[in-house]
Amino acid sequence: MSWSNANLLANQLHDALIDFDWLATNEIVVKLIQSIRVGSEPFPADSARRMLNELRRKRRFSAMEQLAEALLLSGVSASRIERQFAQSLIDQGKFGAALFVLRHMLADPQTPFGEKAEALGLTGRLWKQWYLNPGPNPGMGAGPANDTCLRNAIGAYAEAWNTDRSQNYWQGINVCALVARAERHGIHVPGQPESKVIAAEVKQILSSLNDGNVSAFAVASALEVCVALNDYEGAVARLGEYVRCADADAFEIASTLRQFREVWELEELTPPGSAILPVLRSALLKREGGDVVFRPDQMQSDVKAASKLVKDTSFEAVLGQDGFQTLSWYKLGLDRCASVARIETKAGKPFGTGWLIKGEDIRESLRGATLLITNKHVLSPARDGARYPIPGTTATAMLPGESIANFQVLETRIPILGEAVWTSDDFVLDATIVRLESVPAAVKPLELEPVAVTMQKPPSRVYVIGHPGRRDLEFSMQDNLMLACDDKLVHYRAPTESGSSGSPVFEDQNWQVIALHHGGGPATRKLD
Repeated sequence: MSWSNANLLANQLHDALIDFDWLATNEIVVKLIQSIRVGSEPFPADSARRMLNELRRKRRFSAMEQLAEALLLSGVSASRIERQFAQSLIDQGKFGAALFVLRHMLADPQTPFGEKAEALGLTGRLWKQWYLNPGPNPGMGAGPANDTCLRNAIGAYAEAWNTDRSQNYWQGINVCALVARAERHGIHVPGQPESKVIAAEVKQILSSLNDGNVSAFAVASALEVCVALNDYEGAVARLGEYVRCADADAFEIASTLRQFREVWELEELTPPGSAILPVLRSALLKREGGDVVFRPDQMQSDVKAASKLVKDTSFEAVLGQDGFQTLSWYKLGLDRCASVARIETKAGKPFGTGWLIKGEDIRESLRGATLLITNKHVLSPARDGARYPIPGTTATAMLPGESIANFQVLETRIPILGEAVWTSDDFVLDATIVRLESVPAAVKPLELEPVAVTMQKPPSRVYVIGHPGRRDLEFSMQDNLMLACDDKLVHYRAPTESGSSGSPVFEDQNWQVIALHHGGGPATRKLD
């Protein structure tokens, strides 16, 4: 089989990924794997590397793994594809399999010098993630065995760093970050200089780079150097530069945020975390495909930190007008979270999401009342003495009177009264409105978009705030292009999990509600 259409296939995959069309993405990958298995010629390595890289940057790790595996088994011989295969395994937490692949690369005399350095860096990342996620207490780093993981990570990064320090600065800053963590936790790491010594050398290397050709990766490394050297003023300056980088996409920013949270252990209310963390989260949420996940206590801290930053007029000069406006927009979104509740049983078992709404937005006779709206399949009054059966399942909705609205940001649980104000007749609208025993103090109902939603070119983006997987509060802005709408329904791509049912769906400018989230799926038929 000739691969004259390799570029066409790569372009089709690119278009599907750009549109966040996961169904089309999976179909293209499956068809490609089938063709690879029966092909008489190996698939072109350059096209393969491009496709794998794009799958990774959109976090389609399972598809990336399957495609890389098929390529390698078909005889495509390329160290970079082996490395991308290992990357896909690490990103799925398959550390043992990834380590086997990386050790094979490092032992193979045919592996190019540059790829060996990359493989060493990935080995360091593997051990770093294993150290940071030791089980039920992630990030604790307790115990001799886990300390060994930290030393292994430092050793792998250091070996790559020492092979070519001028080129492998990213491995060098990881050595610095992990040595600094070891210093904070009293873990002995033999043979390594102090973290500040490493940071100073990385700083010197980064300062020699051509200013006109500095990547987001290099700027992020410079930001880490400033943190390592306690140069908070420099850190804020580099932070502003970083969020303005055109090549700092959602994948890149999420990785940087994770490094500062997990390795550097920055906190929202203490400098430099009080500036770095909320600014990175705001930039992440504005990027296509970005999503931000919080624990309630982290959200409360981020609200305080962001509130302080948006009042600091000097901070606008650092971030630039767009960056400062993004931070202010993000702060408004954080404020909206206080009006969102997790619907639970009285024992605390989560069932869905609901949010506060003005009574007059429903009907004039309810003016002045503050109500809660969610899905009918989450809360529904009994009919004919029976609970409402959820279509397509054997489950039933909860009764309002046996439910609690848990406003996690406020640390307040309020009983839901037994009588529904209104519930939809059919499953299409899937809505129920109820009263609460009391209304949380100083919390405003969410604002509704006053103008009817229409399709735009390019398609609008939407934001969902809720409890995916019935976990704690989460900003979800992933795969979020609006696909279609009519006078009743809005169809958008947002792969929110079970438990997001009943979440508010916001437009992308002022955090005004345009819809009540009702789960669909990748195969949901598009509105005509």
